[in-house]
Amino acid sequence: MLLAFCCNSHGRLTYGSKTFGCRRVVKIARVSCRAEQSVATQRWKKVYLGTSPLIGFELVDEVIPGALQLHHFIALKSDSNQFWILDFVPLNPTSPLTAITLASGGTATGQIRSKLMPRLTSGRTITLREIGELALSEGQEVESFIESFNRSWNIQLKLFSNDCTHYCNTLLPILTGKNGAITSDV
Repeated sequence: MLLAFCCNSHGRLTYGSKTFGCRRVVKIARVSCRAEQSVATQRWKKVYLGTSPLIGFELVDEVIPGALQLHHFIALKSDSNQFWILDFVPLNPTSPLTAITLASGGTATGQIRSKLMPRLTSGRTITLREIGELALSEGQEVESFIESFNRSWNIQLKLFSNDCTHYCNTLLPILTGKNGAITSDV
């Protein structure tokens, strides 16, 4: 389960030796505290690009498979076969107001999600494609790098200029050492 607020009772988030105000953490990178705590113990090896239906349109994809496979995400696979999922979505992805705003060329506040999953398999609603080996070193460095990257990401989501595809196209070459737009042929 993703947590929008990762704060203690004093309205502060303590992460390692750093303490942040909740507003800063929530605004910069809305991530799961549980995933942050567990990710550091994994040895990440492989990098995948995933596609799935837009949030709220999963049933449409069941009726017309592949019709709405428009959402891109990154999956890192550990040597223990766990997956760390990273994606960028609107803060309120099923809101009609969000849909209208984005469809009319406007911006909506986004969130970077981070989730540790025991397994992830390709199927009718999720497609995974291996991009390559992780080019960064293992453990804490990977976690710290992604945390820093997510903090620097502009969370004002705008279709066709700063959306999930752009998030993946920016982060994947850094993670794998491969140049170029990776999501263009998905």
